[in-house]
Amino acid sequence: MEMEIRRKDMIFLFLFTIGFFCIALWGLGSHCIPQTEQELTPRDDGAKEVVLYFEDGQQLSNLLLFTGYRAAGEVTVSVAAGTDWQIVQSGEELDSVFAWNEIPVSYRTSCLGLVFSDTTVNLMELVCLDEDGEPVLPVNAMQYPELFDEQELYKGGITYQDQTIFDEIYHGRTAYEFLHGLPIYENTHPPLGKTLISVGIAVFGMNPFGWRFMCVVFGSLMMPFIYLFGLRLTGKTRYACLAAVLLGTDFMHFTLSRIATIDIIVAFFILGMFYFMYAFISSENRRYLLLAGLFTGLGCATKWTGIYALCGLFVVFLLWMIGKIREIGVKKETRRYWIMLCLQCIGCFVLLPFAIYTLSYIPFVRVYPDQNLLQHVFSNGELMLSYHKATIFDHPYASPWYSWLFDWKPLLDSREYLSGDRVSVIATFGNPVLYFAGLFAYGREVWRMFRNKDKNAAVLVLYYTVMLLPWIFIRRTVFIYQYYVCSVVLILLLCHSVCQKEGRHEKRTYWGLFAGSVLLFLLFYPVISGLIVPASYIRQVIPWLPNWRFL
Repeated sequence: MEMEIRRKDMIFLFLFTIGFFCIALWGLGSHCIPQTEQELTPRDDGAKEVVLYFEDGQQLSNLLLFTGYRAAGEVTVSVAAGTDWQIVQSGEELDSVFAWNEIPVSYRTSCLGLVFSDTTVNLMELVCLDEDGEPVLPVNAMQYPELFDEQELYKGGITYQDQTIFDEIYHGRTAYEFLHGLPIYENTHPPLGKTLISVGIAVFGMNPFGWRFMCVVFGSLMMPFIYLFGLRLTGKTRYACLAAVLLGTDFMHFTLSRIATIDIIVAFFILGMFYFMYAFISSENRRYLLLAGLFTGLGCATKWTGIYALCGLFVVFLLWMIGKIREIGVKKETRRYWIMLCLQCIGCFVLLPFAIYTLSYIPFVRVYPDQNLLQHVFSNGELMLSYHKATIFDHPYASPWYSWLFDWKPLLDSREYLSGDRVSVIATFGNPVLYFAGLFAYGREVWRMFRNKDKNAAVLVLYYTVMLLPWIFIRRTVFIYQYYVCSVVLILLLCHSVCQKEGRHEKRTYWGLFAGSVLLFLLFYPVISGLIVPASYIRQVIPWLPNWRFL
């Protein structure tokens, strides 16, 4: 049976989508970062250097170097001491691309030298700060015109709005490389997500706004999906609205929608996979199988977590098929029905996804024409497998899978201290209302699945379980954002669970979830948006759990 979408549903769909888009777009990032690159003349030994002169022995505190798409490797900073050079900083790594790399100096000198270990250094701008944190120009700045021509872009402090943060140094950079046919740096995930990020760069330029824009688009497009899912699941507009509010005020959804990584993109495709398969078993309209297969191909071509979701689709479809066999049987008069269904499934969930996945490697062929599409698919697949098996390292914000259930350890994406005891912080973690109430709803839906034979509960429990279960057996270093798709399913579990209540209990729970999620979103907005606030606010108001450390 097809779902009826009424006029008021279309209005709510539009309002939630546009509303989230506008909120997420505000303060997304600067349109202006350094653009000109300084060509450095190599010394006799091949190393590249910058030598700066200052009047009257200038006291310096820090150097800020903005690097382009090629990291500069190590840099050695020296000051003139008579006829010799004295090293004040050695082995400083400039490993962040399209970002300001800070080097502490704390030295008074008339002559400063920087020697770069990487001869392909991509140096865009250099800001020298005095003891008061104010920019100061060397007297020979004109010797390096492209290195000191965009000093106004430093406005007394650097935040997420001015540079790449966290995994943007991989995904944003690779999107730029795809766009310009440059050698590909990040190849540990399939290419489609970075190709989609590159659309924003093509339109708005290689700047924080440009490389984050498409993630805002995909985060916003999840709003109508979750609304329609809630509507189809419960048949009630008010629960479709609750689903949209819970998603829009989820901390992790907001943060991932504003960072140039592929996680929000693959989550959009997985939500589409889940929705269209549920729409098929609800209505038996086969166009939904085609759409589920399309989103499967797009999801797997973005990140391999799409394969986990495909396993969930397979189990849900298999259970539906068992029920259908009991209903109509497998006999002569139904043979054509089953043959056509099987052929359609092969086309939708094997041939179509494989074609999409293979075509996603077109950027690889463009850069590395020595291999064809299929060769790139298999060679890069082997590389991804070996990489993820061996990716085990210590990280202060790494967290085991079971801690995700309780929102135990946020991931700090960006933290910048500014003058006047102010700070800008972006952290990835979940809204406690969703996480703790959702976990209770999961348990309740498991009970309903077995006791009441509730098919809707069974589908949602399966969706959640297949997205969490693989992480129990994965030994690589993992973070809380890998729980994100599970948290989206928690929204649906909550809506379905509360909808089964009656009378006052239903209304109180509904409005409690609604109001609680919105209020916590407003309270925690500074640590999920990068909003500049007094550090005292974050120290005193935000750390609810022992591992919620943001400063």
